[in-house]
Amino acid sequence: MLVMAIEAAKQLADIGRIITGFTIKDATFHSTLNIPVRPEGIETQLYMRPTKTSDEKDVDWFDFRLCTHDDSKWTENCKGSIQVVYERIETEIDGGKESREWRRCHQQGYANALKSCTTLVDSEFMYNHLEKCGYQYGLAFKPLTALAHSGTDEATAEVRTFQWSSHENTSVVQPHTIHPTTFDGILQIVLVMLSKGGHELMPTVIPIHIEKLWLSSTGLSHPATDFVKVFAKTKWTGIRETTSSIVTLDKDASEILMTIEGVRTTVVSSHEAATQLQVVENKLCYNVDWKPDVDLLTKKQTQMYCEQAFQATEEPVQFFEDIDFLLTVFITRAIGPMLGREHERLEPHVRKYLDWMVRQKGLLDGGMSPFSPLEWKHRMNDTAYINELCDRIEGSCAQGKFFVTVGRNLLAILSGELDTLNLLFQGDLVKDHYFEVVRKNLESSCFLFLLLEMATLTNIFPCPQKYNSVPSLKRFARYLDGLAHKNPSLKILEVGAGTGAMTVQIMKILAVHGENELGVPRYGQYDYTDISRSFFGPAQELFTDHGKRLNFKALNIEKDPELQGFECGTYDVVVAASVSFLMFSGFSFGIHGSCQ
Repeated sequence: MLVMAIEAAKQLADIGRIITGFTIKDATFHSTLNIPVRPEGIETQLYMRPTKTSDEKDVDWFDFRLCTHDDSKWTENCKGSIQVVYERIETEIDGGKESREWRRCHQQGYANALKSCTTLVDSEFMYNHLEKCGYQYGLAFKPLTALAHSGTDEATAEVRTFQWSSHENTSVVQPHTIHPTTFDGILQIVLVMLSKGGHELMPTVIPIHIEKLWLSSTGLSHPATDFVKVFAKTKWTGIRETTSSIVTLDKDASEILMTIEGVRTTVVSSHEAATQLQVVENKLCYNVDWKPDVDLLTKKQTQMYCEQAFQATEEPVQFFEDIDFLLTVFITRAIGPMLGREHERLEPHVRKYLDWMVRQKGLLDGGMSPFSPLEWKHRMNDTAYINELCDRIEGSCAQGKFFVTVGRNLLAILSGELDTLNLLFQGDLVKDHYFEVVRKNLESSCFLFLLLEMATLTNIFPCPQKYNSVPSLKRFARYLDGLAHKNPSLKILEVGAGTGAMTVQIMKILAVHGENELGVPRYGQYDYTDISRSFFGPAQELFTDHGKRLNFKALNIEKDPELQGFECGTYDVVVAASVSFLMFSGFSFGIHGSCQ
């Protein structure tokens, strides 16, 4: 649809000026453009109206609307604004510096994405997986190659440009700035990230809005190029929506060909999917969903039921070994200056932590640590190696960045020179850390618990095998799904909800019905709590579409919940993720006092 607006804008452009590109803003997609197979096709009309606002430097903006006529009615499919961008002489003010810096910034972003996107994905495997998720792509609409993703929020790919002769039985080539199949392929990179490279089933999502798009007038079509390079960042911004940014470069990554900001997609429900993308073929009149009554299961039966959700995965042992070694280095570097301070002047919790550090240093010096051998001690004294390890771990994932940031500032934290809360909560350091911890725990049997132990430094390089019996979130998800299936009006209390990382996963569990069909989340009341209301601002924005069912309340679980306004004995589920090691005694009281 946007390709039609681009081609129309070219026809309305000033023929005496050289076109360098096009800018599209506030493009909204109301409904898909379905091309029928009948001979008469479908009637389309594209409206282009010149417009100029007081804040625009050029007059070449057009409001556009695309409408289709089918079954005796008109439908508005898409609308937005488009600008023809003409060649400009470099300004005397900056001599083109702004343009060069803009290009350099995107090139650096692509280089960083290549470093983080280390998981390769086979194109055929990816498209086969998307077919299972309901996306029916023809041959021309499968242009993605050289796929890779980071496992968190980034993906890279190469997109083949449409070659007319290979898809049509004609030698006639229609000139175009960008072919619809190429444009669609660029947007498909979002699906690579959402499906984790084809390894996770995903709901069907369709684009609903593009905040701003710029594309070059050249370099995006054949025969000028056979392919372009693309990288994107995608994140869930709620239960049903994602937001992405996409950048397209030429095959040498030397020129920027397209930038897209604020690509919003939304999940379509099964009945919407049946009419738009035919994702789920619903049975007429009924849909039976059988699940056991978890309240009637014995303890052994419950364990067997939850185990069905678990699949053993290979743990990132090398990552944990590197983390544990680096944390040991941070301890040894901080312990000397701290021992030189007056012990009595330190805060009580700092004194306890310092005593623990001394014991760990004793284990290291006494040959009781995995890092006691001489080769490890040589590495501890190798500044270049330590700096390289810090950079590698920091750039590997959100958890790595969290550990390295805290470790580098450990001495300043213990000495009181640095405010710990300002360090942790300035920006998205803690939020990204917890979101990634919870997500990876859904993929692993022991990731979360191993990570928590290492994060608190309560053991030096614990053996992953000893955590094989620890329940993973997948087991919890299956049990919670069973509870919600029996009682879709659950009353849930989450203690220490913090950044909302666990809440997001819980809402996904509660929103899935039947065979991965999305619907209204199965709960009646959800109390999102933390010791401080300072956590609630971002969370309220994240869960704004849940309305009055989701409440935000302050709760200090070390004190009587009833005195804080909570009705004890009424909750069906109490969730406390990543908090029990911080408040064990009060946590136990809160659980027994709040659940039925």
